[in-house]
Amino acid sequence: MQVRAFSKLVCYNARIMTPMLWIGVFILSLLALVKGADFLLGSAERIGKYFKLPAFVIGALIVGIGTSLPELASSIAAVLSGESEIVVANAVGSNIANILLVAGLSAIVGRTIVSTKNLVNLEVSLLMLSTVLFLGVAYDGVITQIEALLVTLSFIIYFCYLLFHREDVDTQAIGDPVTEITLKDYGLLVLGSALLGLGANYLIESVIAISQIFNISPGVISISAIAVGTSLPEILVSVKAVMRGQTDMAFGNVFGSNVFNMLMIVGTVGVFTELAIDERTLLIGLPMLAVSTLTFIIASMAMRIYIWEGLMFLVFYLFFMLKIFGII
Repeated sequence: MQVRAFSKLVCYNARIMTPMLWIGVFILSLLALVKGADFLLGSAERIGKYFKLPAFVIGALIVGIGTSLPELASSIAAVLSGESEIVVANAVGSNIANILLVAGLSAIVGRTIVSTKNLVNLEVSLLMLSTVLFLGVAYDGVITQIEALLVTLSFIIYFCYLLFHREDVDTQAIGDPVTEITLKDYGLLVLGSALLGLGANYLIESVIAISQIFNISPGVISISAIAVGTSLPEILVSVKAVMRGQTDMAFGNVFGSNVFNMLMIVGTVGVFTELAIDERTLLIGLPMLAVSTLTFIIASMAMRIYIWEGLMFLVFYLFFMLKIFGII
């Protein structure tokens, strides 16, 4: 009887420890992704300053893309693991988090974040067109390889436009200038890449395990937990930028990161395999993406986001989370 009781106790502890173990792996993987992106972002930002790029271009091109590296790494790992529905759910969830959490928290911290008319004119139309294109290829629940190729080509056009278009772009100060690139920058680049790769691999493994343990769709975990986790770099960078008075960079970060997530990540990964979209991402995520993007565009056209708008963004995000998990 004692042996049988001990056996039952061991089995019970195993059932308890397995979820705790995988949740621990999930958290550590997110930390590795965020820290890896931080290392890459630091070196990339120094390169941007070295070549004297304008603040908004650094925000949209270097910072925006750099802070989206966790989404890219986790999406590649998801496809390699045969979980293609994670890719679109992650991109949609991250974009919603970028607008409602990143812009919302930035507005609250800065009380009001202000951009300039010229910067808004440069980016609003591109974000709107990118969102419409993404929704157009995703609305039927699957993104084919041909559609992914079209999306990737659109990003290349966007990338070139940002890189070479200089007309009416403000040169807001971005901190101390950089006069040389050191070996430390290259070392951080390599270390950041390694952390991104390891973090992405174990993140997807933990998502698959947790979804099986709790009988939750991987897409639901991706559009919520992974999306928030991989959006941490955007949150940190934008809030820091606002505290330093670099509001153009905060705006540019949201613009650039969202376009990168929709076009480059989904497009590049989708070229190699067809991407399925889970039901909740299709029915809840895509409409919320459309509404939140439209709201952000309207606020951007007004050249400022007030603190009350930031609070409203956070309420919208809470509603989105409750809806995704079927609580309301």
